[in-house]
Amino acid sequence: MGGLSWTGGPFFRRRGDPLAKQFLEAIQVRRWRERQCSVLLARPLITQHDYILFHILLALGTGHLRDSVARQVPVQQLDTLSTPIFARCPVAGTDACRVMLRTLAGMEDFARANGHYRRWGVHPTLRHSACERLCLHCVLNSPEHRLDSEWHAYMDCPLTEKARREFVLTTKLETFFQGTSSIESFALLIARIRDDTRLINAFARFSLQVQSIRKVWFRRLSSEAMKVELAERIAALDV
Repeated sequence: MGGLSWTGGPFFRRRGDPLAKQFLEAIQVRRWRERQCSVLLARPLITQHDYILFHILLALGTGHLRDSVARQVPVQQLDTLSTPIFARCPVAGTDACRVMLRTLAGMEDFARANGHYRRWGVHPTLRHSACERLCLHCVLNSPEHRLDSEWHAYMDCPLTEKARREFVLTTKLETFFQGTSSIESFALLIARIRDDTRLINAFARFSLQVQSIRKVWFRRLSSEAMKVELAERIAALDV
């Protein structure tokens, strides 16, 4: 006798869970894996939003995945993550979590991606200058000029030193902050905290602190005295 057969269901069906729920979860995993493959194949430039995500995926990926990226061949979906970057939901507060996620998505206010465009109106000489993508705090206060990037702001910018000390004191992750910051060390930090709710919460609060400190300093930068000082420094560096 003939029987009834069907295809397209989940490979491992969980008892008690409606099939529709499992189907939606499978769709989310497939889309997430497709997104990872797309980012890894694109190899984003340092000035692009997905540059941080690209390096986080490399840090979390398998050796085979990293080898495929190094050889510039398409990554297989089975080599990508089937779970979110943060497997545990943080409880640090909506604002803190939003800033953390926007930072890792490359959507926060950092000149490596936006070229300080928000400050062009106040500092017209900044546009297309040697300082267009530099950390302006370091331009004015340090002999070493650094790219205004997320990893610099979080890991070794003097402007955020107090917030960074608090984060390290809370998490005991001082090894990640030794030496000059880099996107690789920043990605490894994310890989370290992703499975620990306490560390994720601390990082989210740290993210909000970094954003707040930078906003206050950029407001100070719009004063007449600071406008003149920055313009003079830009002129000197553009010579």
